Amino acid sequence: QRSAAPDPALVQPPRPSVEGMRRVGVRQAMDGGPAAGSAAPASGGYAVGERVEHPKFGVGIVRRIETLATDHKLVVAFDNAGEKTLLAKFAKLTKLG
Repeated sequence: QRSAAPDPALVQPPRPSVEGMRRVGVRQAMDGGPAAGSAAPASGGYAVGERVEHPKFGVGIVRRIETLATDHKLVVAFDNAGEKTLLAKFAKLTKLG
């Protein structure tokens, strides 16, 4: 006969995943941060809404920041080149005041 409940020795409890945390962090950055009145979260030295300049694409605004294992992925909306996804450590962006 088969029992309806699985054998507890074969069932592994779910392990927490950091993937959901990353998604929440990205969502908070897009919404302007976790707390009202606080500055936009900075990642890799960049913040959502910050104006930057790229040698090839020109001037743009950081729209989203995603944290990767060793870097940050920046989505920047450039005035003349459209939206581009760049890795922070290779992007060669200059922050504009």
